[in-house]
Amino acid sequence: MSEDESRHHARDTIAAHTAAPFDAHTGSVAPPLHMATTFARDEDYGLKLPASYGRSGTPTLWQAEDTLCRLEGGAACMLYGSGMAAITGLMETLKTGSHVVAQTVMY
Repeated sequence: MSEDESRHHARDTIAAHTAAPFDAHTGSVAPPLHMATTFARDEDYGLKLPASYGRSGTPTLWQAEDTLCRLEGGAACMLYGSGMAAITGLMETLKTGSHVVAQTVMY
């Protein structure tokens, strides 16, 4: 098996194994889509999940980010709802006076 074939199989394996574990309650083998926009808090009004509102993230989004991060071998991954949101997120990480080289048309 060539190195390219080996790498391809590794990526397939990573993609298959980053899915949610088997759900014993429902029998589901595929991760659910969490379409809620707001999430519950505990009795002390603390967050039960890392986010309280869907724009800040959902379990479905976090799983997709985790899968892409593992596939790309990165330290972290952030998904955005639009290209403009992604560009804005990137630009906000730059320091004043930073130099950016970019295409004239980026879409």
